[in-house]
Amino acid sequence: MRDRSGHQEQSSGIRGLIDLLIQRGVTDFIVSPGSRSTPLVMASLERAELKLHAVADERAAAFYALGLRQGGRRPGLIATSGSAPCHWHPALAEAAASQLDLILLSADRPADLRERGAPQTIDQRNLFAPQIDAFFEFHAKHGEAELVRLSHFLSQTPQTQSIHLNVPLAKPLALDDGPPPKVDLSPEPEQASGELQPRQELDGPGLVLAGSRAHREDCADRLATFLQSTGSTLLAESASGLRHHPGLQGFQELTPPQTTPAWVLRMGHWPTATPWRNALIQWSDAGVPIIGIGPEAQKNPLQKDAPFLPGSIRSQLATLCAPSSELHTYLGPTRSINRRLPPEDRLLETLANCLEPDSILVLGNSLSVRRFDEAVRPGHGPEQVYCNRGVCGIDGQLAFTAGLAKAMGRRTTCLLGDVSLFHDLNSLQLVRESSIPVQVVVLNNGGGRIFDHLPATSTMSPADHRRFFQTPQQLDHRAIARLFQLPYLCVKPGDSDGLKRWFETQKNSSLIELDFTAQ
Repeated sequence: MRDRSGHQEQSSGIRGLIDLLIQRGVTDFIVSPGSRSTPLVMASLERAELKLHAVADERAAAFYALGLRQGGRRPGLIATSGSAPCHWHPALAEAAASQLDLILLSADRPADLRERGAPQTIDQRNLFAPQIDAFFEFHAKHGEAELVRLSHFLSQTPQTQSIHLNVPLAKPLALDDGPPPKVDLSPEPEQASGELQPRQELDGPGLVLAGSRAHREDCADRLATFLQSTGSTLLAESASGLRHHPGLQGFQELTPPQTTPAWVLRMGHWPTATPWRNALIQWSDAGVPIIGIGPEAQKNPLQKDAPFLPGSIRSQLATLCAPSSELHTYLGPTRSINRRLPPEDRLLETLANCLEPDSILVLGNSLSVRRFDEAVRPGHGPEQVYCNRGVCGIDGQLAFTAGLAKAMGRRTTCLLGDVSLFHDLNSLQLVRESSIPVQVVVLNNGGGRIFDHLPATSTMSPADHRRFFQTPQQLDHRAIARLFQLPYLCVKPGDSDGLKRWFETQKNSSLIELDFTAQ
């Protein structure tokens, strides 16, 4: 039995730790259960300015935190010792790719128990490198000197970077009475003001390509002026948040132009659609300058040292406009309103029309985001569209949606595939408990049908392709909805009216199955 020596210092140090994180701007903690993390949770509960969320599944908790961060909150994660924090890793990989910062607090067994066969003990130091920008092991029992060291570390770490704080804790896992010690964050060092790169001249009409997260800034008005002043075209994915902006509808094309543009300006992440990626490869090989603007577009898979314009997207667009030029208005063809769509795409078009203009839509990865962009014309969906396009494939989409809905405080719809739902099934509990209505729309087409487009499909037996790539789960979605106490609707292609009536009358969270299995 360990004694209480140093327990008062440990309690004081933990309170000081939480206080420093509040000073850094942390607004929320997502807590997964575990005895070792008890002091961290108790210290957080003492602070009225913090919002605590209990999420039992650590993997779901991390994606929930990612949704909160995407929605403008600044969350932290708390988990107990052992393998518990390991479940954060997929979301941290996505956070790094999406340039979203998180704060991680991993409670740990005492440092002297490492590599001695102690239960629930692993080496939690630097557990997440290279996904995390900075790591600090905080020994609370060392008192005020350790807090000063942490204060200096936090002040030297930019606000945009994710931080992992590993906190070894000794028993008893409780807090002594007492206020937190008063330690302020050290003043941030002054940053040298580097000279911006010379402005890139964009002569003649070109192409702006907007991938996911291009709407990190409110730049639609500046973008419209830029497109008009240069006579340029916009290719925008739904998840860019620009495709359905009413002021940009007249500038958009749905497919890359047949002619080679004079230049390409990229915003947001690398595009999802294969024809768009192929066009970028073709233009790059032809010597067309492909220039990034905004943080997500600074890296280009085709070029190691790709040119980019630093700083604010809004300010750069204003600089790039040529005021003296004759204004042009793009009047190129968009897809005909009377185009013939397959029944499944007509149902997705109906779904877009059912969504309120100020609502939020989260598009699942893989086939869902592609089919939605195929089915829904620019200007005919909600403006606020999000999609995790970084690294995680189908991982964590429901938990991310629940966190985003909580942060934004607006009715949210998530369109995802049946395998994606299976992969994040636990997170339906977050949907059920959400104070903000979340409509989960499952595109059930019998497995991962995006793999039907693999070149090797024709050389593989149908049974092997189905078993190892499509992986249909054959879930009873009605039973799933009943398990999580969610209202349920099954809609088949051709029943657009039934989908409309559901959205008109169902105001609470629910599970909607778009049954495409018979197609």
